Amino acid sequence: MGNPGHERDARWQSERLAEAVEAAQRRERLSYLAWASGVCVGAVDLIPQWRRGQFRLSYWVRSSACRQGYGAQAVNAMIRAAFGALDARLVTTGHAAPNTASAGLARTLGFRQIACQPLGYEMPDGLLVDGIAYAIEDIAVLPPLKVAWA
Repeated sequence: MGNPGHERDARWQSERLAEAVEAAQRRERLSYLAWASGVCVGAVDLIPQWRRGQFRLSYWVRSSACRQGYGAQAVNAMIRAAFGALDARLVTTGHAAPNTASAGLARTLGFRQIACQPLGYEMPDGLLVDGIAYAIEDIAVLPPLKVAWA
């Protein structure tokens, strides 16, 4: 994830993609990239705790692609992959309290809030805000995937 300047910088994007490939090869982070009209509009990462069967979920959506369903579909698909292909027992995610878009996405997908850590998140400007944590233990709570073929 970067700022709008990073979103336009092909070199910055290539470096992030190379880092994601290396992390996947080490089985430290499994990435899913969301594309629309030939442009990467977002990414979802699963950070495994293999021995525990748990995965931490991280995601971002390009600012120009927000509120178009890309994040919900990509996160939904990655959660399904974690449980179906990777034998997950628990998938967690979290966000800074002011991030209402991430809160809405978590609720839409059926995550339950499991914690609120006071001053647990540092914003880019250094401001400390509460961190909100969520978990999902069963794909039965997920809405159906909306598959569109281009």
